[in-house]
Amino acid sequence: MKTLKQTNLLILAAIMCAAIACAKENKETGNSKKEIQVSTQKGKKMSETTPAYKRKIIKTGKIKTPYQKKETYFSLPNRNGGTIDLANYADKPVILIFFAEYCHYCKKAAPFMKEIYDTYMDKGLIILGVSVDANKDSANKFANERNLNFPIAYDGATISRQYKTRGVPYIFIFNNKHEIMDFWAGYDKSFDAEIIETIAEVLK
Repeated sequence: MKTLKQTNLLILAAIMCAAIACAKENKETGNSKKEIQVSTQKGKKMSETTPAYKRKIIKTGKIKTPYQKKETYFSLPNRNGGTIDLANYADKPVILIFFAEYCHYCKKAAPFMKEIYDTYMDKGLIILGVSVDANKDSANKFANERNLNFPIAYDGATISRQYKTRGVPYIFIFNNKHEIMDFWAGYDKSFDAEIIETIAEVLK
């Protein structure tokens, strides 16, 4: 009987030893899995581990305010189709020249306007031509004969009166808020230096 009891105790002890060894192995395996998970978690990008509501990126920057139409505002048909709307050039300084196809002084001013545009367009300066003639063909003829590459509108007689012009050409320079900085009635080569000086001011 005693021998049987001792045998049972030995068997029980063996079972307990096996159970303890198994538990220890499971614990070590569990720790290993946790380490792998932590390692994997650390290796992931924030976008993979961060909840979506925390991942949302809020873009910040200068708030663009709506365009404020001033007395200088206009919208006219473009000789190439569509419209020329001053609001489309928000935050950019603009030179506006009113002209007519038959006007001698307009023809003298055109090469200088093209030169100005070619020189300063990459710096943000816009030049807009406005023919006071209602006929698109007149605007096209004037532009094509002089290889003008800046936007040109037509049917601008009403707008020219809005600007209180008296004849053509009239040249206006706006700052980037489209406020009139200076203007010239007619055109003469002697105006060039002053126009360039004003352009430098509005581009600052």
